[in-house]
Amino acid sequence: MKKKFLIFICLILFIVSIAGVSAADDVNQVVDDTLSVSQENNEVLNDNPGTYSQLIGEAGSGGNITLTKSIYTYDSGGTINITQPGVIDGKGAIIDMTGSYLDRVFSIESDGVTLKNMVFKNLDYADSYDSGDDYNPDDDGSGDGHELGYNDDGGVIYIGSFKNLEIINCTFSDNGLSSESLGGSAIFIDEQSRDIKITDCSFENNEGPSMEGGGAIRIESAENIEIDNCRFNENSAYNNGGAVYIRSSNYVSISNSDFKNNRAIKGGAVLSAYSSNITMDNNDFTDNHAVFEGGAVSISYGHDVYISNSSFKNNALSSEEANYGGAISISVRSDVFIYDSSFENNKASSDEVSYGGAIATVSNMAPEYNFRAFLLVDNCNFTSNVVDSEFEHGGGAIYNGHGDNSILSNCNFINNVAKGYGDEYISGGAVYWEGENGTVSNCNFVENSASTGGALYWDAEEGLLKDSNFNNNSAILNGGAVSANKLNVNNCNFTDCSSLYQGGALNVFGTVNVTKSNFDNNSATYYGGALFFTSGNIENSNFTNNWAFGIFEDGYEFGSGGAVWLQGSANLTNCNFINNTATSGGALEVYDIGGYDYSRISSLVSVSNCQFVNNNATLGGSAIGSCSNITIEKSSFIENKGDNGALYFNNELSYKHPNMTISLTDIEFKDNTPGDYGGGITFYDNILSLSVYSDGFDMAREYASGEVSVDIAGESFKKAFDSEGKVDFDLSSVSSGTWDTMISYSENGKFSSFKANIPLTIESGEPSINLTASDVTKYYGGPESLEITLTKNALPVSGANITVNLNGKNESVTTDNKGKAYCELDLDVGVYDAVAYYKDITADAKVTVNQASTNTTLSFSVNGKNVTLTATVNSTNPTGEVVFTVNGENYTASLADSKATYALSNLTAGNYTAKAAYTGDVNHKSSISNDVSFNISDYYIVINAPDLIKYYHGPERFTANLTDNEGNPVTNVSVNFTINGNTYARVTDSNGIASMAINLNSGVYPITTRYDVYEFSSTVTIKETVSGENITKMFRNGTQYYATFYDTAGNTLANNTAVEFNINGVFYTRYTNEKGVARMNINLNPGEYVITAKNPNSTEQYTNIITVLPTIVENYDLTKYYKNASQYSLRILDEKGNPVKAGVAVRLNINGVFYTRTSNDDGYVKMNINLEPGEYTITAEYNGLMASNKIKVLSVIETHDLVMKYKDGSKFEAKILDGQGKAYPGQKVTFNINGVFYERITGDDGIARLNINLMAGEYIITSSYNGMNAANKVTISS
Repeated sequence: MKKKFLIFICLILFIVSIAGVSAADDVNQVVDDTLSVSQENNEVLNDNPGTYSQLIGEAGSGGNITLTKSIYTYDSGGTINITQPGVIDGKGAIIDMTGSYLDRVFSIESDGVTLKNMVFKNLDYADSYDSGDDYNPDDDGSGDGHELGYNDDGGVIYIGSFKNLEIINCTFSDNGLSSESLGGSAIFIDEQSRDIKITDCSFENNEGPSMEGGGAIRIESAENIEIDNCRFNENSAYNNGGAVYIRSSNYVSISNSDFKNNRAIKGGAVLSAYSSNITMDNNDFTDNHAVFEGGAVSISYGHDVYISNSSFKNNALSSEEANYGGAISISVRSDVFIYDSSFENNKASSDEVSYGGAIATVSNMAPEYNFRAFLLVDNCNFTSNVVDSEFEHGGGAIYNGHGDNSILSNCNFINNVAKGYGDEYISGGAVYWEGENGTVSNCNFVENSASTGGALYWDAEEGLLKDSNFNNNSAILNGGAVSANKLNVNNCNFTDCSSLYQGGALNVFGTVNVTKSNFDNNSATYYGGALFFTSGNIENSNFTNNWAFGIFEDGYEFGSGGAVWLQGSANLTNCNFINNTATSGGALEVYDIGGYDYSRISSLVSVSNCQFVNNNATLGGSAIGSCSNITIEKSSFIENKGDNGALYFNNELSYKHPNMTISLTDIEFKDNTPGDYGGGITFYDNILSLSVYSDGFDMAREYASGEVSVDIAGESFKKAFDSEGKVDFDLSSVSSGTWDTMISYSENGKFSSFKANIPLTIESGEPSINLTASDVTKYYGGPESLEITLTKNALPVSGANITVNLNGKNESVTTDNKGKAYCELDLDVGVYDAVAYYKDITADAKVTVNQASTNTTLSFSVNGKNVTLTATVNSTNPTGEVVFTVNGENYTASLADSKATYALSNLTAGNYTAKAAYTGDVNHKSSISNDVSFNISDYYIVINAPDLIKYYHGPERFTANLTDNEGNPVTNVSVNFTINGNTYARVTDSNGIASMAINLNSGVYPITTRYDVYEFSSTVTIKETVSGENITKMFRNGTQYYATFYDTAGNTLANNTAVEFNINGVFYTRYTNEKGVARMNINLNPGEYVITAKNPNSTEQYTNIITVLPTIVENYDLTKYYKNASQYSLRILDEKGNPVKAGVAVRLNINGVFYTRTSNDDGYVKMNINLEPGEYTITAEYNGLMASNKIKVLSVIETHDLVMKYKDGSKFEAKILDGQGKAYPGQKVTFNINGVFYERITGDDGIARLNINLMAGEYIITSSYNGMNAANKVTISS
């Protein structure tokens, strides 16, 4: 009798991986990858045990085999050799090899073999390494009673030199190898094997103690290997590749797989060596660990290695010796490309030197062998990665030590750290770049930190940094954002970066070329609030709100150059310096390489076409301080303030130093303010002032002698320095206009000669200045204001201060760019005379304020014999009194916040009628409410319901106490609570108390307690346990979303508490800091999104709106006629929403062909369209954003098929249209019919005609015009 025992087991695995969310605090576009159970209808057999001997019998030499037992336990027998193709289906069978000490289970010796639905476990060769013990390669295991020999490679399955093989839905757990094997305790794929797929498999706790590697899988000299949708957990290898070791192989793919808690000396999860065309896509590497190289992945001698759409989180290196690559290590002639991946909380630490908290490229070969690496990283996120090292180098996220010409693009680096043990200084908080050349572009660096180069340390000969943003980066020493030896910087933004010593944003000990960049609110304590460098060029850049506060030590000043500190030769062209501050050189401090030894001055500095506005310095030069040769031309100095005027040249116009030359040409000075020490040139209100040193410098005053000459508009002025070393020239007599002015001084033996050619604008005569003020009539509280207009020679004057005298008070207002200023009118009712003053010009206006209308409403509440009357006066800030009339009696109350209340106590029983009359005030008209009525009885109820304040989901309840007129509790009665639009009934207890739980969302709610006719008003305040702000950001800029979390008692959640965010339907887990704040980066496509933050303590969900604005705008569908002048255009915006400048590249894809076009000065990108008639889709791509439009090209040739009889006089017609679709006369059209070409000219109707005199038959005629062809059929019958 045949017996069959069938037990159905449902195994449901829900493993959801969200690829659109990186582990680097970044939210990207969402792709859902679901790991699911096989859909095959497999029978799972249980309680049907068998032995390994039976397995040998069932498997035989292969073929199509279905195993019959639920579990096979080892009893005896050796390796099963599969020599025939076919499918061996285990149907979920467990093969338990405990005590076997075999070389392996299956040896595949045929093409076309598939193994599926099996569990292999406990194949543990006697001397297999236990990761919990010290590894001892000399241990022969003799203590266990077994004689040990050499274990072949491949602990469970060995594949040698065969192809077209598959391993599907198998589990490998707790398998091990001998120490002498080459690796692969689960699977060994040997030389010349190819076309092998491993899918839907699980590898857990497999150990490979061999000196080679591959805790679970080893791939040796194989080709076309695929590992897909697999899980590798807690596998280990003594040496290489805790889970997978790839060696000398080609075309290996690992995809959709998870690697967790794997470990090895090198490559905690995967190691690839001497291999090419390696692809790792959509994998998750978490909590893997290595000792020396690659906490998750190690690559050496790897050609064309691609890693994409993967997550690296909490991977680590730790050792007492040097190590590199907390997540990925790359070495020795490797070409690695990493795309669309995230790196979070990876770490490399060592008692000696560590490189790259997330990624490192290091060559252990001497540079002269040229065995260096290439690295490309694009569209990746790096968050909270750390390198912790005893010595120099670093790179909190990336160390590019030997990656020549490498590229970083479209990446985000947030909160990465390079730190050293003790007093060691480690560089490159996000990136340390030591490879030759290279490019960093379109990257964001936020809140990274290091000793030097808070975000980026560039220790290479040449490099390009472009189109990137640096926000809130910091350095203990130099270069709050970037420190380098030689660097080109183009179109970058540096904001809120800082360093303790020099270069708050950018520090370059060599040559730097900066173009089209912005530096805002950066700071350094010593030198260069934004930029420190020793030579180079700065062009078309802006420096605003930067500062450097000097340190005084031993009587000397250290620290200067609020925006820029320069020691050496340089050119500064077309730059703006606005609102920068320093001890000396509010905007720019120039220091010669010879220092203060003027006999060795050799630097040459040129400042051209620059603007210095509102810079400040406490000592030297509010705009520029210099002790070097300097040329300043075509620049302006406006409203700078400092003790030495706008420009301060050390000892120029002071002691003679012939080696230093100052040249000033085409310079504008306006409203600059000198301080105590002179040494500068100022021009204000037609007064030109020059000064040398003053107070505190007696020798300067003593030696300040001789005359200064001023030549302007054909007039000459001469004047000697006064006893304070100052001289003033009143130029009011010069004709109005802008004049080249030569200021000169001849040396007197103590002071060197001085010449400056600067433009001065003289305002003499009577300019036409017009000041007007408009009359105003308004009601009290209305929005109207007094408008004042100032023009000069009929043109608006902006930035002018106007004084307005109104109602006995003076108020200062400033004109805008239209010459208009507005004075707010917070006045009582009345008629006022207003007078506006500008210098000696006045303008009068009349302001009339009328009384505002009001509307009064009355409400009441009864509690026992007490009634509270409330009158509300609807208007703007009413004051005064309300008279309540109750049954003929008047009661008066004052208004407060537009309300007046009056409490009537101990009323006698009866009916009452009341109304309220607002008496008005000086600014408001009076008004009267409608009547209201209420009743008081002898027996009454008193309600007491105090206000409630609680945190969301706190345990507190709202309570109301009901007593009667004698103070007795009113029990077992129904009380109605009305809150948030709903009414709830509760019954009083034996104490007359009714209560209800409050589970509303956070907010302030009025609540009314009502019993019978009695009513009591209270307030319930529910405080938020999670809060955030709506944000609006440009696509992929540095703006972040923050939320603060509290518990139900109002305490901030503990540090590192997991909280949940939901955005765009996807859930993310983030962790609070010590202040209870969790952060979420937003990298979504343009659109409006709802983000919900969930508090795990209170369960409160708080919602904000995130608006992502596109950086590609003004892109529209285009319909055009063939080859007319219409172009496809779009506009590119930067991260602040402003149009980009010229030269920004945009990639366009149309009809499958890619083009690159660049923006003009207004940010527009245009493309000519010369396509054949038809409909096309054009896609623009910029900084990761794509925008598509439809292009429709219309034909300019209109033709139709012709059907005619032989020589019936018919003509073939082709109508030609111009670029606007109108008939186009006078155009040449070429017809081709029957192999003969004819040319015809269009008439006034745009039609070209061709006589057809051909024999009967069917012909194809082609009409050609301006490169376009149209084909038709001509059919001629006899």
